[in-house]
Amino acid sequence: MGKNSSKLSPEDLKDFKSCCHFTEKEITDFYANFHRAYPKGRMSSEQLQEMYAKLFPDGNADKFAENVFRVIDVDGDGTVDFREYLFSMSATLRGDPLEIFRRAFLLYDVDGDGFITEEEMSAIFQSYHRLRGGSGELDQSAKAIIKQFDKDKDQKLSFEEFIQCAQKIPKIVDQMISQRRASVATK
Repeated sequence: MGKNSSKLSPEDLKDFKSCCHFTEKEITDFYANFHRAYPKGRMSSEQLQEMYAKLFPDGNADKFAENVFRVIDVDGDGTVDFREYLFSMSATLRGDPLEIFRRAFLLYDVDGDGFITEEEMSAIFQSYHRLRGGSGELDQSAKAIIKQFDKDKDQKLSFEEFIQCAQKIPKIVDQMISQRRASVATK
């Protein structure tokens, strides 16, 4: 797909439809909106931070948006293209529980090592709390959550342990996903 193409090719549309949970109409609408918002065909971390700042004017969105950007920017090139954006939206908005858990896990796994530490979980909780302007904090501490769900006692959560955690404490995932859904609703 051309990086700055203003029209979605039939081949790309077919490819996207086979890999995501959206209809052709939804994909073309997402594409038009994405290119209207980001005429160069790429979104920067700063642009995502600006969008979150508009959505949450009473909070500090920078750190949370930075973490969301890290998850969406799959190839790590410092920008989000339409493919990355679409697949993120698909997993978040229409993904099965495993896809949603995977996205949330990637958000919490700040250093990308395949585990969530107390420090990483705390950092995400804090960034979410600041995003919400001081509201929306989880009732439990990261330390207590890690202790409860760390079955192998290595002081971190694997993906499997995180799934158990997310099933018992849905708010761990729900609050993150609800922010993503809110950002889509305003586009």
